[in-house]
Amino acid sequence: MTKVKYEHIVELLPEINDIKNEELREKVCSIWQEAVDSSNWEDMDNIKFNSLCPGAKLVHHTRAVTQATVAILTVLKENCGADFDKDTALVEGLLHDVCKVMEYDPAPDNLSAKNKIGKTIQHGFFSGYYGQKYGLSTDIVASLVAHTSHSRMIPATLEGIVLFYADMACADMYRFQAGAPLKISEYK
Repeated sequence: MTKVKYEHIVELLPEINDIKNEELREKVCSIWQEAVDSSNWEDMDNIKFNSLCPGAKLVHHTRAVTQATVAILTVLKENCGADFDKDTALVEGLLHDVCKVMEYDPAPDNLSAKNKIGKTIQHGFFSGYYGQKYGLSTDIVASLVAHTSHSRMIPATLEGIVLFYADMACADMYRFQAGAPLKISEYK
């Protein structure tokens, strides 16, 4: 039984509609659907971003990172001549944290808690796994794995590099609001 329908995924992540390639749009929806169906979450609406930021929802973070990635790449193109693929940027933004569906479980008081997967398998792994399983390009899969400071890999494409920084900025915004330690402090 499916916990989440495609229409609801697109409703929660409307940036999917900005992907020009229909096959990529379908794969993004299929990946989210499989991840949610395989998880302990009943629906996408209540999945939390992480346990340090109890008020932040994963779908809001995903949308913010996706929008920020495309916006930064657009500015870099206009001002620096950087060439990028918008569909790639959208797919990477929309899927970078789909792994959190597997890494966290619902917890009491409408919170989330890292489960055994989240404690033992590198963040980003399942995003890359799903990307590979659904036949996304090696560059996209690599960016999904390397989007996190936990990865030993460095993003190898412009879209992946910008995704990394957009994700860190959005994550630190939630952490700042929650009074949690900032990711940027890891680099001092």
